Amino acid sequence: MGLALPLFLRLRLLLKGVGRRYGLLPPPRIPVPPGPLSLPGQRAAVRVLRDPRGVPTIEAKEPADLFLALGYVVASERLFQMDLYRRVACGRLAEILGSGQGAVGARDLPLPGEVFLRMDLLHRALGMEAVARSEAAEASAEAQDALGAYAAGVNAYLEALAARRAWALEFALLGYRPEPWQPADSLAVARLVAWQLSIALRAELVLGEIALLREGPPLLSSSPAWGPAVTGPAPGRLPAPGAPLSGFGWASGFSGSNAWVVAGARSGSRKPLLASDPHLLFGLPGIWIPVCLRGGPYRVAGVSLPGVPGVVIGRTPSVAWGMTAVLPDDVDLFREHLAPGPPVAARRGDAWEPVEVEQVAVRVRGEAEPRRVTLRFVRRFPGRCPLISDLLETGPLGPLSLAWTGAAPTRSLDALLAVNRAADLAAVREALPAFALAPQNVLVADAAGNIGAFVAGRFPKRTRPGDGPLPLDGADPATAWQGFLPFEELPHVVNPPSGLLVSANNRASEDGPYLTTLWEPPYRASRILGVLGEMPVIRPDACRRLQTDTVSLQALLIVARCLGPHREALTGRAREAADRLAAWDGRVLRESGMAALFHAWYRRLRERLLGAPLEALRPGLAARLFAVNHLPAALLDALLLERKAPGLPGPSPSLVQETLEEALAFLREKMGPDPATWRWGRLHRLTLRHPLASGEGRVGRLLASLFALNRGPVEMGGDGMTVNMSAYLFHAPFEAIAGPSYRQVVDLGDPEAGGWVIPGGVSGDPASPHYADQFEAWRAGMLFPMPVP
Repeated sequence: MGLALPLFLRLRLLLKGVGRRYGLLPPPRIPVPPGPLSLPGQRAAVRVLRDPRGVPTIEAKEPADLFLALGYVVASERLFQMDLYRRVACGRLAEILGSGQGAVGARDLPLPGEVFLRMDLLHRALGMEAVARSEAAEASAEAQDALGAYAAGVNAYLEALAARRAWALEFALLGYRPEPWQPADSLAVARLVAWQLSIALRAELVLGEIALLREGPPLLSSSPAWGPAVTGPAPGRLPAPGAPLSGFGWASGFSGSNAWVVAGARSGSRKPLLASDPHLLFGLPGIWIPVCLRGGPYRVAGVSLPGVPGVVIGRTPSVAWGMTAVLPDDVDLFREHLAPGPPVAARRGDAWEPVEVEQVAVRVRGEAEPRRVTLRFVRRFPGRCPLISDLLETGPLGPLSLAWTGAAPTRSLDALLAVNRAADLAAVREALPAFALAPQNVLVADAAGNIGAFVAGRFPKRTRPGDGPLPLDGADPATAWQGFLPFEELPHVVNPPSGLLVSANNRASEDGPYLTTLWEPPYRASRILGVLGEMPVIRPDACRRLQTDTVSLQALLIVARCLGPHREALTGRAREAADRLAAWDGRVLRESGMAALFHAWYRRLRERLLGAPLEALRPGLAARLFAVNHLPAALLDALLLERKAPGLPGPSPSLVQETLEEALAFLREKMGPDPATWRWGRLHRLTLRHPLASGEGRVGRLLASLFALNRGPVEMGGDGMTVNMSAYLFHAPFEAIAGPSYRQVVDLGDPEAGGWVIPGGVSGDPASPHYADQFEAWRAGMLFPMPVP
């Protein structure tokens, strides 16, 4: 999570940073060493082990002690990260950072003016903290015990820090102390991550405005009929570049992921294999912390979300699982018809319902008195729905209320803990109906030989599901949600005849209830299926190599379908460039000049075919669309590959000539006149950034330099559509900002095979040797041994 800080605060941090550098501030924190651990309230012996990278294994006799120690150990490594997540979720970021006036706004939400204050108000309006408290009160006894023990462990660490006055660097620089951890804080953090994984609000805001401003049918992404479905039959073959994109058995950025599971009949060990690499925004520390837990009924290894008890993606002795985002349409915006009052009311059919108001007090750093702000709500399922037009710039869309599936309590932690104890696929299947946040494709394998894929999460039951991600008429009763879809109706498959299941954020099924139209294009899923389908025997090392594959089916198809028909009409350097692209193998390697040429050309196509028409409607509209993950790629590629984009111009020969010439001019300016010296990696670089040094300003760079907060820049291969995802923002190319946040390969028949790695390290302390010690191994595609719990 990056923070674009106001200048005054950056200067303050820099001055305090110099003080810390020269010994004027407290020393860095001390991690929990390997060996016995004794904490207040502990019931029996607890031991902590560490591997060479500092990854903790916690051994306890009872679950309460296990989660107590987990809270303590994770806090010792990631306390500031945990507190930052909590503050963002609960709407308390302005307390430590100020109102955000002058800070850079969110990449893809129209937050005007005081960015941090607006973000706080949005998250309070969404009720993240309030719902988390209700959820904690309604949780099962087991979940409450885990939450209570975890919070006690965090607070034991806070007390130890207070006694030693050894606060983390970030607390010293910002000049505040974290408050005690509450059990509900863990659920607020989980809800925040679920919200950040959803792109529906961002998509609906910009697509709704486009639909309102342009004539003709709305500009919507759709699930093409040329990609694999997670629960559908495996394709028999892939289409040749010139073949029609239909009839191949195929059904259909930055929350994306890859996961696949292989049946024992197709693996070298004769037991199932599972590979998983969730794609999220890069940063230091990373979003995950790897752990191994052994205590009571828990024997589990994988990655944990700092602040939340349990393992999100991982394995038990006999089960392995991975997840990919469904990218659900889990938000609806409603255009409200408001009567001025008093009291203000919203129309519902022929009647009027009062608009509810709530006064909130928000503390802002540097201000003596809290800001008092009025939030407004309307009532519709699943509860109070905020009028977000009071908080976001909604332009011509007018008053908008927001309904989100995450606005009601869930039993998702119960589901997670049950999966952490699972002995077989059936136990995972039994747990998943309670999983209601951040809908996921859950891929599972067990040592008995079973494999399966399940869509799990909460989806609205809509009367008119075909409306897609566009604002609806709030006065029309037919637009109201009719509850949630039952788990039994969601797509799932167990032990398919193909012995292979793949999910890469592609369409989940070929039929069934409406879930979303925001699927990612099927390039990654198709590439994974194509590679694995050609292997007579699939082994863990082949899965590891496939996780780092950089062949772009997107590039190969666009070159063939967009350049192919026009090559004879091209002249001069544009024709030479087209010939080189036609001969390219599609590998987006960091040393590839052709990858650089393709992306420079694709950028110009995007700006000419999609950006220019949108900018003509309203300045800034294209940049907002280009900030919504993969959505502009899905729209543009539908135009380039299938000519499906109503009202947009197609790629004429003259436009292809001009865009190639513009791409060549751009590359000559950036990398010189000789194409032999062009490299994709010179354009596409990655810097792992700390939240306090995430900007490009001079003060941020000096602060990063004082404490080595960041790592990089380094050259990267891949792009947003390759299996080895390395995505960049379309409105700010070409810096890599998102990709594999964790890689895992598990062979349930060979404990020594496979492994795990994260793009950073266990510690959140820049002074620790384990702050980023896995970065180069991750970049090289290596895996470290993963313990069998």
